[in-house]
Amino acid sequence: MADITPLLTLETLSAYLKKRDVNHEIEQQDQNRFIRMNWKFEMGDAGVILSLNDAQGGTSRLEITCVTHNQYRGRRAQVVEMLNQRNRERAFTRSMDEDGNMFLEYIGFYPSFMPFPEETFETIFGGALVHFQDDYATLEGVPSPAQAQA
Repeated sequence: MADITPLLTLETLSAYLKKRDVNHEIEQQDQNRFIRMNWKFEMGDAGVILSLNDAQGGTSRLEITCVTHNQYRGRRAQVVEMLNQRNRERAFTRSMDEDGNMFLEYIGFYPSFMPFPEETFETIFGGALVHFQDDYATLEGVPSPAQAQA
């Protein structure tokens, strides 16, 4: 009997997070459901949100959003320059909001309710967290794990 790959749903993403012992909550705001998590990094706390936004044509858009709790309003020009450089050189999209929080976002398109293997989730989610942690460490002047190993 062949294994059945779970479909891309919030419940599947929640199950993958539970396997990793990640504390999270499924919340709803207006008509949108999403998973919210708080992460503690050496350089500061962050919020992480996973969502599936349905689009026309039966497709879903997996979104991973990481946002710093620390704010960088006083260093806006320096931070935006760094984020723009990293956007050109690295995966994922980075931005800064009007409050001075740094965001890293992943937006991918997958057909709704199609197979979404755990390995795919691990690659995308783990990659987003590693890149975010490196960016956050750079902003805070803390060596990231990748820098410490070099």
